[in-house]
Amino acid sequence: MVASITLLLLIIIHFASVQASTPQWSFIVIADWHGVESFARDDTPEQFYLQRKWQLNRIKSLFEGDFVALVGDMVEVYDASVNSFTTIKKIFNEVGYDKILYALGDHEIGDNGWQPKSDHTNSLGQYHKGFVESLYLDPTSGEYIYKNLKLGNTHITPYGTPFEYTSFAHVHKNILFVTMDVFKQVSSSLFQKTSGGIGGNGVVTADVDGDHLKWLEDILREGSNNPSIKHIFVQGHVPVITPVQRSASSSMTFDRQEESNFWKLLVSYGVDIYFAGEVHANTVLKDKNSDLLQVSTRANDLEGLLDVIVTDDQIELRAYRDENVDRVNKKSYTQAGVLTVDKTSEITKISSDGILHIVDLTKPILYFDFEEIMLISESWIQGLKSKTKQYLDKVEMQGNILRNIVPNKGEFGQNYNAPVGGVQIRDEGIGGIYSGFFDGTMSQMGIYSLGPFVAGTIISVSMWIKTTATKEMLLLHYDRPWKADASGLENRNIFSMTLKDGSPRIYVSKAATLLSQHSEAINDNGWHQIAAVMPYKSCKLSEVLLFIDGKKVSTSVTKDTPLHFENFGHLSVGGVGFAGTDVRNLFPSWKPFVGYIDEVYLWQRRVYARQFRTAPMRRFKRRKNSKCTPIGRVVTIDQVPKVRKCRRKCKRTVNCVGFKTSSVEGSEDLQCTLFLSHAPHVNKDRDTTDKCFLLSSL
Repeated sequence: MVASITLLLLIIIHFASVQASTPQWSFIVIADWHGVESFARDDTPEQFYLQRKWQLNRIKSLFEGDFVALVGDMVEVYDASVNSFTTIKKIFNEVGYDKILYALGDHEIGDNGWQPKSDHTNSLGQYHKGFVESLYLDPTSGEYIYKNLKLGNTHITPYGTPFEYTSFAHVHKNILFVTMDVFKQVSSSLFQKTSGGIGGNGVVTADVDGDHLKWLEDILREGSNNPSIKHIFVQGHVPVITPVQRSASSSMTFDRQEESNFWKLLVSYGVDIYFAGEVHANTVLKDKNSDLLQVSTRANDLEGLLDVIVTDDQIELRAYRDENVDRVNKKSYTQAGVLTVDKTSEITKISSDGILHIVDLTKPILYFDFEEIMLISESWIQGLKSKTKQYLDKVEMQGNILRNIVPNKGEFGQNYNAPVGGVQIRDEGIGGIYSGFFDGTMSQMGIYSLGPFVAGTIISVSMWIKTTATKEMLLLHYDRPWKADASGLENRNIFSMTLKDGSPRIYVSKAATLLSQHSEAINDNGWHQIAAVMPYKSCKLSEVLLFIDGKKVSTSVTKDTPLHFENFGHLSVGGVGFAGTDVRNLFPSWKPFVGYIDEVYLWQRRVYARQFRTAPMRRFKRRKNSKCTPIGRVVTIDQVPKVRKCRRKCKRTVNCVGFKTSSVEGSEDLQCTLFLSHAPHVNKDRDTTDKCFLLSSL
């Protein structure tokens, strides 16, 4: 009898647990649509409204979704906000999305930066009021639709703060979804603390603190303690941690980034994903010490979206892109990436692929090896578009039309391919077979996407050069694409590495320059490596480490300053590129580079000297038992029979073109160490002990 009762109880418990599990469901994430409110302008025809409605109907029919999370910047203009937001809500409701969770973006409150006493700054209160009244007031009762609702003992909005109703929590089925207003007015004057790498957007910054932060902690605590809540999501318009890909964006950053109390709170309460917008590009980053993911996403003109599929023990994000080259109203979405968080076991398993792959910050995010040049049309750059074309196969740089790119083989991938023109790929490589020859007149190379310099984040760069020129030439140049604002609102640093009389320099402003004290000039027609490293965030210019050929050199500065970079600049190689139309006036001595460039790296972390020394060798493999026969400048490689025992003591060294050869005692066979791309030690004596093998490029 007891056994029967026990069995019955087990069956009931099992049945209850099965009943309690939540069936699979999904929601949609859209960030930075921009211009969705065009139908609300008085002079806009009704066709825009119908077009937007058709687009949303298309999404609803393809992906369904219980609700839509809007990560800010849905609008492009700022006036008549009540009319705009009311109609936005109406159009979503009409296609079947009764619930939209809308995070405030900078465009909803006037667009950054907010200068003191400007019309947009003076209207911040009105923007907030129009946003809330349009989206979250019940049209019948006139009250906030979530008024007095609580999660446990905590109100779902931070009452009594400036963020009342623009920050709020919502429980849907088995998730807690928290929407954050991350825009905080901090002063009545320009606010920027370069020593901490924060601010820089006028009187408003991106931060969560005080009672706002306390409310968030209370909400997250309630969610963590609620057994029916299986996952926690937070959305805010601005990415918190970097680096993130960026395209045609003001690229506002979150103060203190992963060191912010906001981010630490998300980590400590086990938040699964923080959704962000602002940067108009897709990037996934993982917290260093937890499973918290930041997903920055792009949906400009609805050319992309995220479909988030949820069960009790799994989250799957699918990224879709509209692959139509012509910007026609088809919205034929193709899956371009997937990210899966699997909680079925005690240890969470995370996998990613495509445009949602998790960026590995131990690797360079930019890497150009000049082994090939491709057509832009063979490797599209997201954001390089026109009013009629989703993807362009050409781009203008400094008055010239470019149709080719040097592919980026770093973690940021093809969106950071570098359009190039007039650069010859020659058989003079240091890390591979080829390098790029810049002629100083027609040669141009620059990255169309923005960054990756931003605020005070750590940057390390390395490149190999070969030249005989003495004039001051640009090696790397990072700057905004237009002349600085005369108001000084955007008073941030550039990053320009030059070579003058064979000595490298780094400029971060007109007045602040880092000078090399290295005694030997490196414009000697030999290959040399130049590298610069920020040892920590927002370090001073005087603390930047300069390396030549893998060795740290002494430096001096003309003026010291903490580093706080432009958020929306372009990086170029060997010239101005897409950046700095005012360079010729500010720095008349700068000229385009003349000579060879190869193996250009950029990391978003500190890199150490030993890593610079080994970087050029990383692409080689060993092949034993070969000999070389030099005939003038032509070298023939022949395989030789396998030597049973390679003698460790080499008697002499012979230089060949791109080779190091040695003869082994007691043998007439030459043992040849071949660097197909002229490795660092070519034409220099070195110890050949235990180097009886051939290196060939992978």
